[in-house]
Amino acid sequence: MAEDSPLVQYEYLPDTYVLTAGDGHQERCAEVELQQQLGAQVWPRTRKGPERGRITFTSDQPVERLQQLQCAERLYVLVGAVNSLEVGATLDGAIEHLRRMPWRAAVQEWSSKARLCRAPSTLRVVARRSGCWAGCSSMDLAKVTAGIVLDEFIGMRVNLSQPELEVQVSISDERLLVLLLLMRQNVAAWTHLRHHGLNVKVAWAIAQTAQLQDGDIVLDPMCGAGVLLLQAALGWPKCTYTGVELSPGQMQKAEDNLCNAGMHHAIQLYKGNARRLPFRDHCVDVVLVDLPFGKQHGSEEENLSLYPDVLAELARVVEPSKGRCVALCNEGSNLNTLRRCCACEPHTIPEYPGDKRPVERETGWRLIHERRIDLGNTHGVVVLLRRTANGRTGCSAALHSNSDKHFEWEDESGRGGWLQKRMQARPPMQLCAKR
Repeated sequence: MAEDSPLVQYEYLPDTYVLTAGDGHQERCAEVELQQQLGAQVWPRTRKGPERGRITFTSDQPVERLQQLQCAERLYVLVGAVNSLEVGATLDGAIEHLRRMPWRAAVQEWSSKARLCRAPSTLRVVARRSGCWAGCSSMDLAKVTAGIVLDEFIGMRVNLSQPELEVQVSISDERLLVLLLLMRQNVAAWTHLRHHGLNVKVAWAIAQTAQLQDGDIVLDPMCGAGVLLLQAALGWPKCTYTGVELSPGQMQKAEDNLCNAGMHHAIQLYKGNARRLPFRDHCVDVVLVDLPFGKQHGSEEENLSLYPDVLAELARVVEPSKGRCVALCNEGSNLNTLRRCCACEPHTIPEYPGDKRPVERETGWRLIHERRIDLGNTHGVVVLLRRTANGRTGCSAALHSNSDKHFEWEDESGRGGWLQKRMQARPPMQLCAKR
């Protein structure tokens, strides 16, 4: 605990909370948001060990305003905090301090802020320990804490699956901290995937580039593990989302990810081929697609025919007047293939390996902008395409001069500003009390 923080806090402090954030950049954004936008008093703290990602603050803002905090993952009501030097190194010492916590005052304020209008009837205790306490049983610490709370509130019972009140006890080399969970963001949906695929921040940026509008019908014709559609549906929930995937294994991964995020109701999945989509003409507004690079699946040579086939089929199903597509590919041969699909001159589409005959083929897309991004092991390119009403292909006259520039929605920081913009797209935190 920081030097300026109280060593022992037994007297209840109204309107005092603990916020948890994600990585270091998100933590800094949260601190700035609390001070500059909420006018909160932020407690001094350390930024290491179990204290990393936690911010204690005091604010008299209403609950509705607290729910709008963009960089927060969870928000707790502070019950009490004790410096570890005061606790000692024994469970008996921790129990003594837990008994002296202001439980009744804290739970009363929690009930008011959670809109419960009564004392909670069920609880669950989550215990975390680290440092010299690592050898202590989390289960024992949770049982002891639950017993103390149940002694304070006659009639309350333990419910591990769907409690009205969740108590978190954290003990480390720094301090003993007791919190009541008030509200949370659906962090699992945003970041915790059962099956990884496209980087979630890149997936969000692709959806942002599409400028999704309420009511848009959005298609991913090669949805893989569903990461791209999931990020779009979280940020723009008033659109309709459909994914198509040919591989049964990838389809199962997508279903697992959607169920894990609680978003299985928001996205429809179909088994199908992107070259022959099972949809009528002109029924889609926006296409989001992570095109195969030809490394894990297929090859760059196969992409010479795959890319134009898929783009032509997408041109068929999108609305000609406003259809748009944001695609991700990698630099080199695949990017050149994609460019040729939107070129006005004849280009090579082989009918068999080694076929070099130039063939004039209209894919119906106009290439508007390219944005290069680092994908770690390779350099990717996010490409913005627009459907041409007359079915003719083409490139923007300013494309080559703008190919390395940011998209219109980005600020001067470029990718460095993606996180804050992505946080702004998240829905409000939800109160955790089960009514």
